[in-house]
Amino acid sequence: EGEDQLCQRMAWSLYEHLNVGTASNPDNTESNLYTYDILNRHCFGSYFDILKELTFSPKTGEQFNHADSTAIRMAWDTQGVLTFPDENYGREIMQLFTIGLHELHPDGTEILDKYGRVTQTYTNRDILSNSRIFTGFMFTPRRGNVEELFRSEKSRQDPLRIDVDK
Repeated sequence: EGEDQLCQRMAWSLYEHLNVGTASNPDNTESNLYTYDILNRHCFGSYFDILKELTFSPKTGEQFNHADSTAIRMAWDTQGVLTFPDENYGREIMQLFTIGLHELHPDGTEILDKYGRVTQTYTNRDILSNSRIFTGFMFTPRRGNVEELFRSEKSRQDPLRIDVDK
């Protein structure tokens, strides 16, 4: 009983910390519970496993725009248009979920360069490299047995799938 209570508290704090809570879509209860279940499943597990499952989450894919993001080459080959992959999730995975904006000392204070400016943890090149990783994620088709607030063809409960030709 005590372990479950601690797990619930951990899952709730991750739910609020990782910016995937109800504030992003308060009316879609099933989608919010799907996300909470991911955090509850991994409450004492690896942070990598949480981020991996959140990456495949349709709610995260929609919120951070990496679902339906296309690689540069594919957009050029199929449409004749130079389109870059969406950079939002590539940036947020570093800024919000892992290393943050600035390098820190062990006591939490910011590391300054020789000119007194804070040291950045990543560059635009890092963001672009990350955004290339998060291409090809597609929504799965909606199941008929799931109640949906927004009637659409895409599922907000089933994990995203990867389309290698995207």
